Amino acid sequence: MSTVSGSINLSLIATEIAQSGGAALVAKYNFAELLDLPNGVSDNQINKAYYTKVTGVAASTITQYDLVGTLTDKDGALINFDEVVLIAVRNLSSTLANALSVGPHATNGFGILAASKGFWNAAADKNIVNADGDSWMVLFSKSGVPTTAGTADILDVTTQAATSLNTWEILILGRDN
Repeated sequence: MSTVSGSINLSLIATEIAQSGGAALVAKYNFAELLDLPNGVSDNQINKAYYTKVTGVAASTITQYDLVGTLTDKDGALINFDEVVLIAVRNLSSTLANALSVGPHATNGFGILAASKGFWNAAADKNIVNADGDSWMVLFSKSGVPTTAGTADILDVTTQAATSLNTWEILILGRDN
């Protein structure tokens, strides 16, 4: 049986230099967060992880990730996410047409806003992960976004129509309570 823990180390830094009357005005913007995600089933904890690297996916293909009942961990045990804390998708394709669309399945979609928890407002909402060899999408909720088996548990990754040989990595962290 796998034991899962993790951490998020985020540092976004920008510097703006403006010239005003001969003087330089410098503004620094910094978003920094270091979150430990220890093993457990409470807020800000995880006990399940799913990772895969997908290669060679054809155009107009929907890859479904059923968060309750079909994914397995590295031991081969079934993963049943009750709540998802993090979804990270990294588009490894360098062909610009190979953007990915990530979001809820049209009928059994996971992550649609309900009871003030969700990653997307509606089933039709998607995030686009551009293809330039290193584009990311990361969604995080320390309290977790709930799944419901059979009705709200499928995450879709869709390739675009004019693409070929799409490649991505996906990491899903969460809890089974």
